[in-house]
Amino acid sequence: MSVMYVAVMRVNSASRGRGINIFLHRPDVLDQSNPWKVVDEPGPTVKQLDQSEVPPGGNRVEAYLDLFFDERDYSSELLDWALNEVESAIEKGTRNPAKIECSRDGRVVVRIVFSVNLGLEDLMSKRRVFNDLRGALKRWESRHEAKIKALASGNLQAVG
Repeated sequence: MSVMYVAVMRVNSASRGRGINIFLHRPDVLDQSNPWKVVDEPGPTVKQLDQSEVPPGGNRVEAYLDLFFDERDYSSELLDWALNEVESAIEKGTRNPAKIECSRDGRVVVRIVFSVNLGLEDLMSKRRVFNDLRGALKRWESRHEAKIKALASGNLQAVG
């Protein structure tokens, strides 16, 4: 199984402002005792898919949305379904961080973690932040859908 790990982060830098950064990683292995995270390093990134509104380095992460899935399962519809599941969990008052598994045919196809920092934990703030992350992710996906599909089919390599 080849894992795709999409990290969407709202970051803040005292000198460079606030923005949303998105990275697609290809971790070599997930931690079997904790499938919600990668082992040590997130793995090589697909540089041509990086989006950095605030250059990396020294930023404070205010909120994040992490998605882990088998590259063979990737589709825009799967991503939409997963994001709808996160939205539903937020509306139901899920804890922070929210850890959500989306299963199909008895098999987990997407694992998602959504987290906000202190001060953003009320329902209205969670909704607003999630919608900002979701919107940025969907715009990113729309711009890069062909490359993401090429990656999933093995025709695009991660470097790292």
